[in-house]
Amino acid sequence: MPSPFPGMDPYLEQSAFWLNEKEPLVHLQKVFSGVYERARYAARIDYNQPIPPPALSVTNRQLV
Repeated sequence: MPSPFPGMDPYLEQSAFWLNEKEPLVHLQKVFSGVYERARYAARIDYNQPIPPPALSVTNRQLV
């Protein structure tokens, strides 16, 4: 993607916080980058190849 994912405030019940504590901010780009690196997608996926079509069941293939 050309720009990083933004951060977001997860919805948490107020009782999940101590008094005067700020709500946490989830840094989505760090989350996705970490998953991408740990799953080794760069080594497993050849991004120069076209995207393969999805594996559809016989019933779903008939609908397409």
